[in-house]
Amino acid sequence: MQLRSSDIRQNLEREEECEMTPKEIEISCKGSDVLKLHELTNFQGPLKSMDNDGFQKLKTTLIKYGMVIPIFIWKNGNTNFIIDGHQRVKVLKTLQYEGFKIPMIPVDYVFAKTEKEAKKKLLIAVSQYGVVNRVGLDLFLMNTNLSFEDIEMEMSLPGIKSKSMKATYKEEELQPYKKAHILLSFSPVKMMEIQTHLQKILQIEGVECEQSAS
Repeated sequence: MQLRSSDIRQNLEREEECEMTPKEIEISCKGSDVLKLHELTNFQGPLKSMDNDGFQKLKTTLIKYGMVIPIFIWKNGNTNFIIDGHQRVKVLKTLQYEGFKIPMIPVDYVFAKTEKEAKKKLLIAVSQYGVVNRVGLDLFLMNTNLSFEDIEMEMSLPGIKSKSMKATYKEEELQPYKKAHILLSFSPVKMMEIQTHLQKILQIEGVECEQSAS
């Protein structure tokens, strides 16, 4: 089938239109309110930093998954100070500069009577009381289509070192136990009753028995 020149021109125009249409960051959560990106004000200053690796991972997740958690803010007069979400806002501003369309941002409000109280709540928000461990992560991902390799390029999990942790986990944590020590306590009468069964258990390769009086 031969395309007419008018069809080719229309196809080219559609392609140019798609290229000119800015990509939009998806919003996949709901807050109690929405604000424009420029209405969100940095509150933590240089309190936290983000290296390039973390920046790129966060950028990837925002492009791929969009906004999945609202930004938490403290409203003081007409200013919306960020309590939790500084890094996301920083990356969103970069994406906006690169041509991405940023919709209205879902926000939730944190109440504080003074700046001192608000800063305490910010410190609570950035505090890490728990640490993700590799064994717990694998149990959490069990029965899903997700694996450690799927998420390590997109997410930053404190306590998980991608390369070194992977090697340590495979080489050390997955090794079977060489010996398990089980303590059983029986009365002398009961020991006489189970003696026959105990002798059968001791015939199993690798099983040892150690008796002591108490």
